[in-house]
Amino acid sequence: MARKQHTHSRLPLAWLLGQRELGRIPQEQRLRYVACTIICVIATCMFALMLAINIMEENHFLILPLGAATLAGLLSYVQLHFFHNQKIALFGIFSALFLLSAYLVISGGIPWGSVIWFFIYPSAMMFCMGLRLGSLVFLPFFGCIIILFSWPVHDLLPLRYSASYRLRYIIALAGAFAFAWLSEYVRAKAYQRLTTLTGQLETHAFTDYLTGLRNRRAFYGEFARVQAAFTRNGKPFSIIMADLDHFKAINDRYGHHCGDAVLQHVADIISSGLEKNDSLFRWGGEEFVIILDGRHGQEAYEAAEKLRRAVERVPCPYLDEKVHITLSFGVHGGTALPPDDHMDLVDRLLYLAKAAGRNKVVGDAWQPV
Repeated sequence: MARKQHTHSRLPLAWLLGQRELGRIPQEQRLRYVACTIICVIATCMFALMLAINIMEENHFLILPLGAATLAGLLSYVQLHFFHNQKIALFGIFSALFLLSAYLVISGGIPWGSVIWFFIYPSAMMFCMGLRLGSLVFLPFFGCIIILFSWPVHDLLPLRYSASYRLRYIIALAGAFAFAWLSEYVRAKAYQRLTTLTGQLETHAFTDYLTGLRNRRAFYGEFARVQAAFTRNGKPFSIIMADLDHFKAINDRYGHHCGDAVLQHVADIISSGLEKNDSLFRWGGEEFVIILDGRHGQEAYEAAEKLRRAVERVPCPYLDEKVHITLSFGVHGGTALPPDDHMDLVDRLLYLAKAAGRNKVVGDAWQPV
């Protein structure tokens, strides 16, 4: 039930964003899409409401610009909703807002109040469009405002502003833009750093420090992927578990540094012997797990036997010694069972390989090879 509620809570937002898969969009882009959608919806509704009020009041000088602004808002939302073109949508809605505000300034509008609308643009543009595009869009708007307030254009406006007011207004708007630019720059840099650190943490969380292989946590994610392909279209997969034979004796005789070198050596040999779609994980201690994506049965058996011979054939160099290594393997064909059930089965097969004398491959219903 909780899962259904979570799904339904996402549907309105997904619909507003053109039914995009929100979970697959990077967080930064997702925030911009949400902000763009909210601006388009609110601005269009505001234009439409003001248009309706002015039609009822027969205020003819605002009907045409408000109608044009409402149409621009609708077209901007269509661009976002159906074509997912965020840049065009934002440019359209901000252009409509700017032209409406400029019209109010030119025509008189609300005395001393129309020009205040321009102060929402810097911060909104920076957040929705980013530093580069936001600056490129705002600066022409800012140039138009300077032209509106300059002589002789200003002398043609119905509402006159004093020279000191115009100067203070332009300085204040430039300051608002500079502050918005700096805030967005700091936010973008912080987000970039946070993204980098998050990526590093995810890498560390899913990577074994000693061998550089993916760890047990990463295994479950990869297992879910290949099992989903198996369930969906019957694509086969197999699980192989490998365990170093007499690893404790190696540590006791040569020391733990040698044991670490042996683990790295084995990881390199197995990695080089796998195909592109296969995945290797360090399960823990001296155990490794392999997912063969697209192979099962005899192919999986032969893959494990090939790896067994490769490890047996190449000793691990350590100081002046050559440490001979062997592996025992258990091989299990993938099914729709949960991952832990698969691991229990393949672990039992590995135990049979150990019991059969080690340096063996044992699979489902087989004799040791």
